[in-house]
Amino acid sequence: MLSLLTLVGTAVAWDVVVNSFGRETAWPVGDITFQIDEEAALEQGLPDLGTDVEIAFEAWSAVPDVDLALVYDGATEVAASENDDENIVYIGDPWPFDSRLLAKTTTWSNDDGLITGFDIAVNPDLHVGMPRADAQNTLTHELGHALGLAHSEVAESTMYFHSYM
Repeated sequence: MLSLLTLVGTAVAWDVVVNSFGRETAWPVGDITFQIDEEAALEQGLPDLGTDVEIAFEAWSAVPDVDLALVYDGATEVAASENDDENIVYIGDPWPFDSRLLAKTTTWSNDDGLITGFDIAVNPDLHVGMPRADAQNTLTHELGHALGLAHSEVAESTMYFHSYM
């Protein structure tokens, strides 16, 4: 099981998500594949979405002693995939969530807490024209949720609930 919580000392920069059954969530060992709705990203003026997701993954894989294997599994035209073991990064157009959110991650897990899938919805209205560093920070935060991490109380951490831009 992938567990990031045990890798830090006393200053925890993230917490682990607990599912509705009271279990901490984590990925089973192995590759985590994902797809990106690249066509919609291009149509919405977000040509660097795939690169930004890759940079976000690299940020999490740089955490000492973390052996992540996030594998790009090609383009998709599927938006929100529901609970179907598909991991999708897509453009939420129209945006169905709070208009202040830059992105929103949904994860699914089984009764034992093993994560079975995620979707990351990107708000096209807020990302167009955003500096690349802010887009990458947002996607790093959202990928943290996809990996099973909750918000942190540490204001300087990537998993802090609010981003200052």
